[in-house]
Amino acid sequence: MSCHINKLPNELLRNIFQRLRNGYTPSELKEVLSCLTCCRHWQRIAEPVLRTDIVLSNSNISSFISNTTPENALFVYSLTIRITPIVVASEPRSCVSAIGVEPELMEEMMKDDGTIPYQNHWETRILWQSLHNLTASVVEMTHLTTFSLVVVPTKLMSSGFWLRRKELSKLICSLPESCINVELDTCGYDRVTTGSEDLCKTLRGIMPRLEHLRLSLAMLCDSLFLVERPSTLAPSSQYEQSFHVSAPRLHTLTIALFCGKPEPSAVLCSPSLNDSFALTMGIWPAPVPAFYKIISTAKAAYVAGSFPNAIKIAIFDHVSRHDQGDEFEYETLNERNIITNQTQRMPYKSVSQEPRSILLRCKDRKGDDREVYGDFREVYQIAEGPVFLTTFTNSRFPASFASAPAIADAGYLLKDVHTDVDDREAFHASHRFSSILWVRERLAGKTLLGVKVEEGLDGTESVREDEAGTWRA
Repeated sequence: MSCHINKLPNELLRNIFQRLRNGYTPSELKEVLSCLTCCRHWQRIAEPVLRTDIVLSNSNISSFISNTTPENALFVYSLTIRITPIVVASEPRSCVSAIGVEPELMEEMMKDDGTIPYQNHWETRILWQSLHNLTASVVEMTHLTTFSLVVVPTKLMSSGFWLRRKELSKLICSLPESCINVELDTCGYDRVTTGSEDLCKTLRGIMPRLEHLRLSLAMLCDSLFLVERPSTLAPSSQYEQSFHVSAPRLHTLTIALFCGKPEPSAVLCSPSLNDSFALTMGIWPAPVPAFYKIISTAKAAYVAGSFPNAIKIAIFDHVSRHDQGDEFEYETLNERNIITNQTQRMPYKSVSQEPRSILLRCKDRKGDDREVYGDFREVYQIAEGPVFLTTFTNSRFPASFASAPAIADAGYLLKDVHTDVDDREAFHASHRFSSILWVRERLAGKTLLGVKVEEGLDGTESVREDEAGTWRA
């Protein structure tokens, strides 16, 4: 027996719109958005569904802000911001009005570096203003549970693009109490400015309510885990423990101490950057690697009981080869597990001049050895494991959320990061290339290179081929 679609119960219509929304790619969403203009009945049902998971980019932040009201902001449960670096323009622009910058904003922009910026510099600062304006809309999203800001790297030159940590801190501050999952991955485009450590303090301020936190920033410091001690109190071991951050709900914490590529490594948010006199004199402190501070304070916070419900606290860093002329030595990705006090060292190397030719040896989900090929960001996602996952509409969710029955029932289609990398057979077929490592292992009749697991968190050694040179005898 047939039934007109308008006679269907609202629950069925809502389920249809939801599956349409989650099953389409971003380029196909215009067809789904037409549901809003069909009739008022459909609009009332479709708008909450279509606004559940918002994905923004450089180009649509402003239009989203203008179309957001206190009423429809309540429909938003996840907010993903995907920022593409703005490439360098060839000529400077002196005509400010041509790119829509207000004179008042122009004056504020010029305070940052005092230079006449190129076209992309102005567009970058317009992006800052958009992020600043977005905070007012985010405050009204009182049902928001997941926030993700990810910079998507490009192959084009983007040296004039950067993100002010000031705007990132304001965005984090504006997140409602309902937001319990946060991802901040700037791909190294957050730059040193006065008060850079304020972002770490802001993240520490929201950490008590978080369940999942993933960070990849150009600068980090121990303010992420430590609360300042009042100067009137004398130090004591008992009192020091009370000044670590308290995050009783945190399940996973993942920090990458590199910026979407092996170099440069994350550095400390130096307090001396607040010295305005030094800055005006052009005196900039030398960057200090954040590795030792972050590892030691994270471990101290865990030992002090700051993360009683954590199942994963992992810090990833990169170790270069000590001897660039040693062909048996490999660069290394380290996963430092704060909970188990172990370091998993994963060797990698670019095996040819072709793109996407970085070889990484790591462990799969079952703990077996695995060999993958891709660019650095792709192989790092495999090494990091399923922390945050991406849907086909580019929404980002913690892996535990993505596996929940409610997410599965909603019809979300998840991207598989494993399809972005090649195994040995696929790499050989596409590049027509054989790695010298394959030849050595075939001659030796055994595996010469694998993942190393060692006790402790402070090791800085790179991985070498096992018994390199001895099997020839």
